[in-house]
Amino acid sequence: SPSPSSKIVDNMAYAFGHAKVVPRGSTRNVPCVAAETALLVVDVQEYCSRPEKGCHSSSKREDMPYFFDRVEKVMVPNIRALLSAARLAGVEVVYTVIEALTKDGRDASLDYKL
Repeated sequence: SPSPSSKIVDNMAYAFGHAKVVPRGSTRNVPCVAAETALLVVDVQEYCSRPEKGCHSSSKREDMPYFFDRVEKVMVPNIRALLSAARLAGVEVVYTVIEALTKDGRDASLDYKL
């Protein structure tokens, strides 16, 4: 009889709630080929990362110490390390921002309206 873990693999749910059978031996452990890979940096802006700037223009470091500490000591250094490693490996780096194209923002996702 099949083990419980093999049933989980056989009945793995995919996007949009459709259950599909995953072929035995399938894995996401595939080689990362630099020429076929890109590092996508999404919406990393000073506007929302600095005290007394942009959306935090009325916030001092003391108002949100944990947030600004994490930005400076974790987020920025990790992004810098990823960029450096990607460039060294010959991986394409792509930057993008999430923005609304309408004045009233009706085309933005709900996550950006809350």
